[in-house]
Amino acid sequence: MRGRRPRLLPVLLVLIAGSSLPNAAPALDLGFALPSSLRLAAGSDDDGGYDYFLNLDQALPGGQRALFTFGRSRSVGVGGNVEPTTVALGVSSDPLDQLMVATEVEDWGQDGEITTRSVRGNAQWRSDRWQFGLGVHMRSIEIFLQPPLTILGQNSVEITSEGAEFGIGLQLAEPLFVQLNYFDNNYSRDLGFLDDPIVVRDFIVFDPTSSVTFSLAAGLQEQGGGLTASLLTDWGGVNGDWSRSVSAVDGAASTVLSLGLDFDLTAAAVLQLTGGRQSTPGQDDLLFGSAALLITW
Repeated sequence: MRGRRPRLLPVLLVLIAGSSLPNAAPALDLGFALPSSLRLAAGSDDDGGYDYFLNLDQALPGGQRALFTFGRSRSVGVGGNVEPTTVALGVSSDPLDQLMVATEVEDWGQDGEITTRSVRGNAQWRSDRWQFGLGVHMRSIEIFLQPPLTILGQNSVEITSEGAEFGIGLQLAEPLFVQLNYFDNNYSRDLGFLDDPIVVRDFIVFDPTSSVTFSLAAGLQEQGGGLTASLLTDWGGVNGDWSRSVSAVDGAASTVLSLGLDFDLTAAAVLQLTGGRQSTPGQDDLLFGSAALLITW
């Protein structure tokens, strides 16, 4: 088993866990279509990592939506910088309909280390108080190897995965909404080989991938779940989130606990502040925070 590895920001863990269900939100009947929105977010942690993301949700005729995400994360590791990029495009039906369906294509990774391409689909049904969601995904993963494996002509390993996520939400009171979710991913090959050194003639030992590739691959999740609670207030809202996920590479279980505050700056602008802690056995807790500006029109 490898030693301490660079850690990824919790927001990155969420993105590559395969989650495709919408964030918890009360089932509101506004009587009109949702406006378009642009969200700009930046975060950092106490281990020197940072990330920034842009999310665009553009309203289309007929209530449909066009979705776009771009993000970049960075953390410093012993073997180099871990700098994955996320690009996603998607479309969805009207989120205010009783039945909402959506699909998305996402590219994630770092050139020369690991790249993934995911196709996701999800459906969400809601009543006055209840909300049920189902999401599925298919993902192709290319993991790049390091010498001496590359000298032997094997430059990378290609793996596929399929997964599903289930969610159930309940509006306990007019301002309070809670949601439970669970996801499970299956891989075409056991990813544990990335955590095992290769031994040749009993004394030559080497790792199949670089430390950067291992750090990125360790974020591929096998299963997990979480609980989210959202409370609307006169000035904005409060959001609490607890989640736990298990790495498909080394079996490490990470727990993330966060608290977010939303402040209504104007009728068309919201400031979102989030702070939290990520806990992984054998490592120091990771403290993180982020700020985002949500603009609607």
